[in-house]
Amino acid sequence: MRALAEWPRPNPDSGLGLHLGASIYDTRHRDLAMLEADHRLWQQMGIRWLKVFASGDSQLVSVKRYCDLGYEVILRLYSAGGPEILDRSWPVEDMQPYVQAGVHYIEAFNEPEAELRLGEWPTQETIDRLAAAYVRFADAAAHAGAIPCTPAFQGDRTETWLRPFLRAVKAIGRQDALEGSAIAGHWRPANHPPTHPPPGFVIRSYEVWAEIVPEFKPSDFKNPYRMDVAFLRWLIKVRREAGVAMF
Repeated sequence: MRALAEWPRPNPDSGLGLHLGASIYDTRHRDLAMLEADHRLWQQMGIRWLKVFASGDSQLVSVKRYCDLGYEVILRLYSAGGPEILDRSWPVEDMQPYVQAGVHYIEAFNEPEAELRLGEWPTQETIDRLAAAYVRFADAAAHAGAIPCTPAFQGDRTETWLRPFLRAVKAIGRQDALEGSAIAGHWRPANHPPTHPPPGFVIRSYEVWAEIVPEFKPSDFKNPYRMDVAFLRWLIKVRREAGVAMF
């Protein structure tokens, strides 16, 4: 398994990133003036990573521009919600143009617990099907020359979804698909207050993440409210100074 320092990353790497928009047809940055303005703002904010939502070549023009500017882009592939996401194929030819543009990481199955519309408690059959579907995706992404990202589960679903998923992939003899993958996750502290009993407060999931991924150090999340408030205040300050509206 490669060391953390060996994974592709921007230079310099601040560890900060943005998930751009919810549309697969966002054309904002086909306008070079818009891109230059946002690029200046992102530089002030220390942003070095961008996650882009795409279907086919819908974001190829913008993604190439981001990569040319030195951002590390995570490409999130669109899939319709519902159980059919477990049966779909992932054409290599859809991914290769993005890899050629400079993308290293590709993600599918964003919050599958939400996309499958099954709620918090999956059946073992669902977990097994998700594991098989992920292996198919990971093989396609690797064939395209990219690093696949595991499903990005919500922060408080580590015990009900993440750990069973990892075990299921190993059970079908494809641990190699995990060892060649980047682990995605939504570990944001955005649920209940710290006094709420588990599994309601997502801060507890950081302990599980730290166990699964030894390189992940959750020390910055000891006081998630202070972290979030401080970051938001700083973000508001930067955006005001740049003359950009918050909403």
